[in-house]
Amino acid sequence: MAELVAELGGWARGYVADLASLGQVRELAAGVLLLPLLTASAPSRVVNLGSLGQVPFDPADAGFEHGYSGVDAYRRSKLALAAFSFDLAGQLEAQGVTVNCLHPATFMDTAMVTQGGITPVSTVEQGGEATMALITDPALDTVTGQFFHGLETSRALPRPTTSGSAPNSARSPTGSSARPP
Repeated sequence: MAELVAELGGWARGYVADLASLGQVRELAAGVLLLPLLTASAPSRVVNLGSLGQVPFDPADAGFEHGYSGVDAYRRSKLALAAFSFDLAGQLEAQGVTVNCLHPATFMDTAMVTQGGITPVSTVEQGGEATMALITDPALDTVTGQFFHGLETSRALPRPTTSGSAPNSARSPTGSSARPP
C-alpha cells in the first residue's frame, strides 16, 4: 500500500502563496507523476491537505485583474484542490486508489497562524491525528471522493458565495464537473 499526502498552497515570507506559483505547480505535477506508482501499489490512498477557508472561483476575474488578494488566491487554490481531489477520486476508484481532501484542523498552533496574528484554535497534534486517520484507518479503506474536516466528513465550500447562494458544482482543473459531497 502506498500513501501520498500533498499540501498545496502556503505562506511565503509571511504572505500567502498562490497555487499558480511555480513551486505549487511543481508539487501538483509531482503528485500526478506518482500516480502510476500509487495504482501499481493499490490499495493506495491520496490525502490532499485542503482548507475550509475556500472562496469560489470567479471566471470573470480569473487572473485577479480587479484586485489581487494573496489570501483569496490561497483560498481559491484550496477550492481548486478539493475539486481536483473529487475528479481524481472518480478516475482512480476502480484502480484501488482512494483520494480524499482534508482540512486537518482549524487555525492550528503553527507559525503561519501565529505570524498572521490569529489565535490558535487547534493543535498540530489534532491535525496530525486527522491526517493519520485518513492514511491508516481501516474503516476508510474504500472511502473516496470525500472532504473531511478533521475526523468528520464535511463539504467543500460550506459557506454561501458572496451572492448568497451555495455553488452546485465546481469545475476541476482537468475540466470535468465534480460535485462536492
